[in-house]
Amino acid sequence: MALDPFDNLLTSAVLRVLGYPEVMKLNFSFAEYQMFAHHYLTVKSNIQNSISNKHPQIRVLYRPHRLQKIGSYGGYEHVSNTLQLPFLDFATTKQICTVIHECTHASHDLRSLSNMRGGVTEAMSFLAEAIFARLRYPGLTYKAIFQPDNKEEKTYPARIAYDLAPKVMGSIKRLSEKEEISLLESVQSFYKKVFLQKSGFNG
Repeated sequence: MALDPFDNLLTSAVLRVLGYPEVMKLNFSFAEYQMFAHHYLTVKSNIQNSISNKHPQIRVLYRPHRLQKIGSYGGYEHVSNTLQLPFLDFATTKQICTVIHECTHASHDLRSLSNMRGGVTEAMSFLAEAIFARLRYPGLTYKAIFQPDNKEEKTYPARIAYDLAPKVMGSIKRLSEKEEISLLESVQSFYKKVFLQKSGFNG
């Protein structure tokens, strides 16, 4: 199946991000689950399969109208195995970090972990993008990377994950139970306002 020209451009851009050396340093645990660099290599391989129409595959779709309508920077739909983004040029650091967030969801889906309890997949995706952000942009602040646009910045999951990320970038590779709970509670509070999780769509 031939890709739409915009989807094709976006697919190439996502593959470039997954080729960044910082992705190979994403190794951490959360609750009873783990994320390792090779999980992102598997996502990358599945996206590459979509170009040649091999299976298994993950399709990358340019969906600005759908995502902007619901105020989302990206999403992964595990029913259709599609990674959906509303931008093409990756002009900001936040957009690049969003790719890592959504590819973490994709990895969970490939491992049949999409129904993780209590928002764990979201917490891990926020943590993964935060670790990547700190590795990729060590000289930038949270505000410079993520350009927060909400008044609840200090309780937003991305901010909490960013503050906790250094804890899992060392030799321990996991947070304390109290720290995990704080991130989970932030995620659960945030997504109470969002209906997407019930439709097989992870933001």
